[in-house]
Amino acid sequence: MKLRHIISTIAIASLPFVSTKAENPVKRFSFGLEWGIAESMWGRYDYQYRTLENFRAGKTYDAFESHINGMVLGFAGVNLSRRMNLGIYSGYQGLTNKVRIVPVELKVKYFTGREPGVRGWLLTAGGGVGLNPSGKMDICANLAEAGFGRRIYVGCGVSMDITLTFLAGKSHPPVFNNYDDIMVDTDHLEKSNKISLSGALKISLNL
Repeated sequence: MKLRHIISTIAIASLPFVSTKAENPVKRFSFGLEWGIAESMWGRYDYQYRTLENFRAGKTYDAFESHINGMVLGFAGVNLSRRMNLGIYSGYQGLTNKVRIVPVELKVKYFTGREPGVRGWLLTAGGGVGLNPSGKMDICANLAEAGFGRRIYVGCGVSMDITLTFLAGKSHPPVFNNYDDIMVDTDHLEKSNKISLSGALKISLNL
C-alpha cells in the first residue's frame, strides 16, 4: 500500500516536467530563415592597377564609412548536443556599398540557461565564403562573424533568435581610376582588396 502511494506521488510530481518537455522539445535537426540589417563601420582599401599609358597606380587607405546592407538567408542545422547547434547558411547579402554576394557559411550557436536550445542566451560564431551572384560562381569574399543574442520560444516547436553580430569580410570591389573616375577593367587591374567591419542585427526563425 505504501509503495502505491510512493509511485502515485512521484507520478503526480513529474507531470509538470513531462508537460514542459513535451511542449518545448529540442529537436535533432533544425532549419529556418534568417534576415537582418548590417551597418558598415570601417574599411581598409588596397588596390593597384596599370593605366592605359602602362603606368602603375594604386592606393592603400583606411576609411570610416556608414552604409546599410540587408541579408536574407536560409539554413539547415544539426544539434550536436543540448547546448550546441551547427548549421550551414546561404542566401543573398550586401557586404559593402558595391559588393553583393551569395554567402555559404558554417555557424555554431552555443546556448546557455536551464533550457538550452529552447530559450535563453546564446553565443554565435562562424565563417565562410561569398560567391559572385553574377553566375560565374568564383569566390569573391571571405567572411567571419561573432556575436551574442537571445532565443525566445514562440510555440508549436518554433523558436526565434535575436542576435547582435560583428561581421568581418575581405572582398574585391571594383576599382575606379584615380584621375577620371572610370572603372578599371580586369585586364589592367592587378589587385583590389578591401577588409570591412560591420555591426548587424539579425532575427531568425527556427522550425
